Amino acid sequence: AAEHLAATRAGRRAPHRVAVAGSTYSVFPVRAGARTPQAVGVSREVRETVLSDWLLVVEADAGDWAEERLDLLYGVTQLIAVERDRRDAARTVRRRLAQEVLELVQTGAAPAEIAARLRVAAPVLLPGLGAAPHWQVVVARVEWEDGTAETGPVAQSLLEEILVDPHATGPEHSDRIAVAHTGDEAVALVPLPAVSTEHDGSETGVLADALLESVREPLSAGLDGDGRVTLGVSAAVHSAEGLRGA
Repeated sequence: AAEHLAATRAGRRAPHRVAVAGSTYSVFPVRAGARTPQAVGVSREVRETVLSDWLLVVEADAGDWAEERLDLLYGVTQLIAVERDRRDAARTVRRRLAQEVLELVQTGAAPAEIAARLRVAAPVLLPGLGAAPHWQVVVARVEWEDGTAETGPVAQSLLEEILVDPHATGPEHSDRIAVAHTGDEAVALVPLPAVSTEHDGSETGVLADALLESVREPLSAGLDGDGRVTLGVSAAVHSAEGLRGA
């Protein structure tokens, strides 16, 4: 991922190739409409998506592949892009719920009003949960040196990707996260079971050190020295009153 981000920021044409532990891998970006190498990375501000791109990695050197074989791989990326579009569409309700909660907190709404909105969000994010969940707030801020790119949506997409545990099993883990954005920041509401019945560590929520360690290298490559990502992780919040100070 780090090699791909660095190559994308440098404007090198996909697929990008990288050697790891004696094996060569070809990295194909997953983007709607990118059926050819020429179509990848054009007519777009790369900083709008570079931090949250999806990738298809093939254990092979695609540098000598025939056009027909490359076209087949780009066709596969299009199928994956359709799935990503489906997931993005499914996030609409969760994004709206998070935006409503964020606006209530920022405008100083009464705790009872915030609590009512959280009660609406809880069954959407943690269906079947009997008790009201605790909440954790994760904030991301993306800044570029020239200050020209709109970064709130960039931070939103970034949080929606990095807060998903790729090793999680069971229901779609991304369905449990609601992310809103305002200005240059994105704010994620992460519900935590008040009492974990699975003893899987879910009650501990997002751990700041572990999150930073997992994303530091690829994000550094994507930022390429002219951008900065700031992440903040709150402790577990047990009530609407606590959410205001998180």
